[in-house]
Amino acid sequence: MSEDLEILLAKYFAGDADEGQRKEVEDWIAESEENRNEFERYRSIWQRTNVAARYSDAVVEQALISTKKRLGGFGKQRTMTFLRQAAAVLVVAFMLSFFYNYFSAKQNDVDDSLPVMQEVTALNGMSTKVDLSDGTSVYLHPGSKLTFPVVFSDRSREVKLLGEGYFSVARNEQKPFVVKTSKMNVRVLGTKFNLRANADEDFVETILVEGKVSLEKELDGKAVEMKVLSPDQRAVYRPADGEVRVFNEKNIEKHIAWTKGTLEFDADPMSKVVKELERWYNVDIEIKDADLRKYKVTGKFEGEPIDEVLSLLQYSSGFRYKVEKRKKKDGKYQKKKIILMK
Repeated sequence: MSEDLEILLAKYFAGDADEGQRKEVEDWIAESEENRNEFERYRSIWQRTNVAARYSDAVVEQALISTKKRLGGFGKQRTMTFLRQAAAVLVVAFMLSFFYNYFSAKQNDVDDSLPVMQEVTALNGMSTKVDLSDGTSVYLHPGSKLTFPVVFSDRSREVKLLGEGYFSVARNEQKPFVVKTSKMNVRVLGTKFNLRANADEDFVETILVEGKVSLEKELDGKAVEMKVLSPDQRAVYRPADGEVRVFNEKNIEKHIAWTKGTLEFDADPMSKVVKELERWYNVDIEIKDADLRKYKVTGKFEGEPIDEVLSLLQYSSGFRYKVEKRKKKDGKYQKKKIILMK
């Protein structure tokens, strides 16, 4: 990894990279499994350091010492060389130094009560687990993004989700946990639920595993409750008609199987299946014949490569497929493209 890319990673994790810089990092990840694994190691270091930007020099120094100790635990999957370990520490040092210097320079202009925000994106082809400061855990579906404060304030626990996430929320009756999306919000005290709010879909889907959740929309700056869900219920909210439809689910596990590395379909339309496969395997899939979009797909896949998944699906759904050779654009490989046809 070049020094320039290390700096790009620092900006990427800090949420300070522009669109072109983000694409450069994501192209580097897509080049090889080794790059993908290394990216995950760097991100783990950043998440576990968990130091607020306005801390003192002494705290920053202590955080770096702690980070060096943590590096020893990454050898379980693949041992990093000493140079890679040093580079990882430099990434964390760069980020902490950047935040510390920036906020120190602005300390006269910034309200100390404002939280330091962090952003984590699960790239297509990779699900990601995020542990929040209150003990809440979030699994991010590939292609999803979570924005949250490094440390929650004394008054609230609010995060923003773009995409899909499975939340296991630490209970705190004095401080509700609120997940905000572009279309609606979910308010809980302590529970487990799956929330799907993709930008390219016209609905938000909430599936409650245990506890209770309140579905809210904002009107004139105020939260208005629309529905309260009970366990084993699935709610679909479409802003276009303003209605929340609630269904009793017999197979909740189907909807959250992805958190365990499994894709499960039960008479789902091919159009939905294709979207899942694109995010899960980081590929582009084109449906050549419109009739294929209506095909119903049933199947369960646990770690099979995309070619094997497609081979199994074609037997049950009666379609053919071809894989186009990956092309280079501006010196970088594009995603694998798959075409489905009758």
